[in-house]
Amino acid sequence: MKNTKNIMMSILMGGVALSCFSTAEASSNSLVTVTKDQAVCYTNQKLTKKVKLKKEKVYQLVGNKKLKGQSYYLISEGNFKGYILPTQVTTLKAQKENQFVVASKNTTSWKDLNQTNKKLTIKKDSIYKVKYAYRLGNGQVYYSIYQNDAKENMKWKGYIASKDIHLLKKEKVSVEKEYQKAADYPIYVAVNKAQCNNDLYGNHKNQTLKKDQTVFVRCIYRVNQQKSYYSVSDENHWLGYVQGKDLSSKISSKQKKELEKLVHDYQEISSKIPAESLNKKDTKQVISFVHSTQKVLKDKHASATAGYYWNFTLGNALNQWRLNTSGDENMIQYAKKYVESAPESRKEQVKEAIKKAEVALKQYATVPHYKEYQKAMQALSFQIQ
Repeated sequence: MKNTKNIMMSILMGGVALSCFSTAEASSNSLVTVTKDQAVCYTNQKLTKKVKLKKEKVYQLVGNKKLKGQSYYLISEGNFKGYILPTQVTTLKAQKENQFVVASKNTTSWKDLNQTNKKLTIKKDSIYKVKYAYRLGNGQVYYSIYQNDAKENMKWKGYIASKDIHLLKKEKVSVEKEYQKAADYPIYVAVNKAQCNNDLYGNHKNQTLKKDQTVFVRCIYRVNQQKSYYSVSDENHWLGYVQGKDLSSKISSKQKKELEKLVHDYQEISSKIPAESLNKKDTKQVISFVHSTQKVLKDKHASATAGYYWNFTLGNALNQWRLNTSGDENMIQYAKKYVESAPESRKEQVKEAIKKAEVALKQYATVPHYKEYQKAMQALSFQIQ
């Protein structure tokens, strides 16, 4: 009983302890809030002395007593306040919550629900986690708010009026229709040393992202029309939250250079390799992809999604196209049969040439290493002549 009393007093007088008062009827040591305007509270048992209470005030219920044939609640606010009819109060309940909110203006958080002891000065646009909500007798709601500190420990930041905050909106990313089959929504870092935080409060810096680094957006948290936070990851892991102003959804100069290189690679392959040695079906597909990539490069409003998509798609297609060239694969298979009947003095040389050719076919088929690829194939051809 003594411990319960201490918990009730902590909410009245400014502590951080929270208890869920879910009983339908008021009971001793619960909290009540005044629901009648100018509610009468008698300060003596003869009911001759009285004070008027504000509608939103919160008190601790410390007992019940019959006076002049009627039941009265005994209420306290640290010190005994008086006697009040049950019809003028209601039990204060803590409603569990689990959401992020944003301060709509510079305001104050309180240590107590009667707003008599200031806790903190709350800055506009700061973000907090809500764990409990309290509806006072005048209908106004107060939230119990929390934030992580620099060590990622959740700390209580007081009670704040619902009128001074708004819900932090969580938005899904919108992917361009032609790229909706892509599993991720890529975007790139537009500034040097973009700060990436572990939490939305901005109190714990996780890492710094480099300019032109590609990241993938999981969702967006909209603080207001000018400010937002993006939850981002790389290809394998979640990274954290980055301010939207530090990111760009437009195609980057780095992506453009990569796409230009792929188009150049295609042109180099098609100019150096006889058409009859290339797979016709793959060639047709690659040409189509090259044309689409060239359209993206000409588009002044092209997105980072388009840049990423065609970099990945055309790059893979070029690689597969080169791997599927019939001449080189057949030459390796022929060389493996040839080595069985080759003179002992040449077997090791042929085996080594086969090994290098296989590595070249897998690793150097994309044109950045085409010269090394061509060299390995010529060496193998020389060994089996």
